[in-house]
Amino acid sequence: MTMRHIKRINADWEFSKDRDFKNFRQVNLPHTWNAKDGQDGGNDYYRGYGYYRKKIDIKKQEGTEYWLQFDAVAQRARIFINNQQVGHHDGGYSAFRLNITDAIHNGENTIKVIVDNLPNQTVYPQKADFTFFGGITRSVHLIRVSQAHFALGHYGDSGIKITPRFASDQSTEAKVEAEIKTEGTANGTTITMQVGNLVTTGIINDNHAYLTMMIKDVHRWDGVNDPYLYHALFTLGTDDDQLLISFGCRTYHFDPNKGFILNGHPYQIVGAAKHEDYWGVGAAVTEEMEDQDNRLLLDMGGNAWRLAHYQHSDYEYQTADQLGILVWAEIPQITTYMKSGDQNAAQQLQELVCQNWNHASIICWTLSNEITTSTGVTPNLLACHRRLNDLAHQLDDSRLTCIANVFMLEPDSELLSIPDIRTYNLYYGWYVPGINQNEEFLEKFHTDHPDMMIGLSEYGADNNPAYHSEHPDQGDYTEEYAAQYHEHMLKVWAARPWLAMLFPWTLADFAADGREEGGKPGQNQKGLVTIDRNIKKDSYYIYKAYLSKQPFVHICGHHYTKRPHHTTIKVYSNQVEVSLTINGHRLAKQKGQHVFTFPVDLQGKSTVTASAGNYHDTITITATDQPVPEYSNGTSGSVTNWFDKDPINPNYYSINDSINDLKKNPQAAAIYQEILVKATSSFGDVAKASKMPPAMEKKMNAISLAKQLKMVARAFKPGEIEQYNRELQQIKKTDERGSKQN
Repeated sequence: MTMRHIKRINADWEFSKDRDFKNFRQVNLPHTWNAKDGQDGGNDYYRGYGYYRKKIDIKKQEGTEYWLQFDAVAQRARIFINNQQVGHHDGGYSAFRLNITDAIHNGENTIKVIVDNLPNQTVYPQKADFTFFGGITRSVHLIRVSQAHFALGHYGDSGIKITPRFASDQSTEAKVEAEIKTEGTANGTTITMQVGNLVTTGIINDNHAYLTMMIKDVHRWDGVNDPYLYHALFTLGTDDDQLLISFGCRTYHFDPNKGFILNGHPYQIVGAAKHEDYWGVGAAVTEEMEDQDNRLLLDMGGNAWRLAHYQHSDYEYQTADQLGILVWAEIPQITTYMKSGDQNAAQQLQELVCQNWNHASIICWTLSNEITTSTGVTPNLLACHRRLNDLAHQLDDSRLTCIANVFMLEPDSELLSIPDIRTYNLYYGWYVPGINQNEEFLEKFHTDHPDMMIGLSEYGADNNPAYHSEHPDQGDYTEEYAAQYHEHMLKVWAARPWLAMLFPWTLADFAADGREEGGKPGQNQKGLVTIDRNIKKDSYYIYKAYLSKQPFVHICGHHYTKRPHHTTIKVYSNQVEVSLTINGHRLAKQKGQHVFTFPVDLQGKSTVTASAGNYHDTITITATDQPVPEYSNGTSGSVTNWFDKDPINPNYYSINDSINDLKKNPQAAAIYQEILVKATSSFGDVAKASKMPPAMEKKMNAISLAKQLKMVARAFKPGEIEQYNRELQQIKKTDERGSKQN
């Protein structure tokens, strides 16, 4: 009799980009070949084939099966044992297993894995604002089991599905259902489930069994308040195989007016989105790195992850269960819908659900993200999402489905009615002008759709903690503008209990090799912390001020050490009273909530300390009225100074006019078109592929060209925008009758 034995085999692999391994190097898993070039900008990271090889000694035993488990191979994989292909897998983020029993022999065996992250038309993702890392990006395991065992070949899952059910939110008793799949098991074999002192048994028939157990006085899993887990020990036959499965008992639903309800009580979902990505290693993150992110989230006061835009590691889901962090799980059907990718989307959804259905932390299965960005809403896209929605419910009737919609999608779109819950990624105030349009959009949706819940699945502003301004503005990439932006969004959330979830984009900056902006090529810088996790930006602390119960005080601008003599010191705290001292002399004391501002006059070098009770924060500032070049990326700082030397004549066209007004005059329209072509050249792949619906285009055309240019100032050389404005100022406006204005 052979009990299950699992061995992690991450060490001493050979890796090469040459099929014949002429040039190889030793690597340990997890590994990606894009750890450097996928994070340095240029949109030129290697997308091709990688070859892995490892020799492993196996003492083959009779009556035993051997399986290989790959926790993730990005993006497509073919696996060979002793030069015999034993399987393949498409999709870079889910686990898969292969039965290698017939391909191995007693003694030394060679595993070879051919991997590629090449562009194609069948495997998601293909277009998105993040790097598609290639490699064996998670662990590999050798599994030895008896011929009768819990299923290993069912979509990479454990073979056991546990579903706790309650009669109501108030029930003190849970009915725990367990569906078991086995392989190689004789009919009539016993199956036992033990939870503490409770035991129930059943019989295997056609490699399947169904068990139930009643748990009285049930201890509920209640998020970060009380993440209690039960542990079920399953035994097949007389110790043919055993598995220990953790599960939590909870109820939840969404209320259109009260938001998220967990175990019968309101529970505000506020956390962060995150990529499986880290500086210097790309997607080959370690468990220690994932632990660090969890600490950052919890220290901030967050209670939920949006694990974007694909399936994350099982360790991440397990840890969320243990810490009480709610989880939004999703598949990488993103940005561009591919009819030829329907089968792969369904496969990745099936793997996501089956591999993770025992995790109490997961509350929704998300079918896509911003999928209408480049293709719009089409009949095929709608049909695909209906099939995915049905599949998710067939696999798991205890959870809800979701779609994250791009802010350009009309709120009356048919796509919104397909999943159980709907959310938007809103970027008013960053990609498009008008930060107040965020709350206007949400209020209108809530009014027009009173029976629908709504959540914010993304929002944010890129910012580099090296860039600073006394007068922050949209598009300047300063730490100050992003902090103001998040202050605003938290006010929006705090005033609307019906806003069911809030996920700032993102916890940490992440690799997006197509980006060339904000002073850090190859990075999306909307994170609350930097990609190496070394700097908590000011934005991080405004969330802590709203969410955390641990007392603290934080002076904004720790890297803004050279400031004008007349400046404002901003402080974030979750305490109600903050005092400020300069060089040991108390300046002022304020009472308030979250945000405290102190106008100050500085001379020379000053030590500034903020205090709230026993909690303090100190920075040193040098006063200067001279510009500090390193605080700007060279374009952002000049945005508000385009016309210092050239005053605007309102009787002639200028970039202060709306797009609608410019289009009325053929000469002005031609200049605008030239500006548009140049601005578009600076867009990344995703932005270039985006299609703007008529309603959004109408709204954008009503905004001044100057406001829109702030977001693309980097596309223009110094003086170019001023020159375009001078050309517009040569064109006299006409009144409605066609007469020249005086």
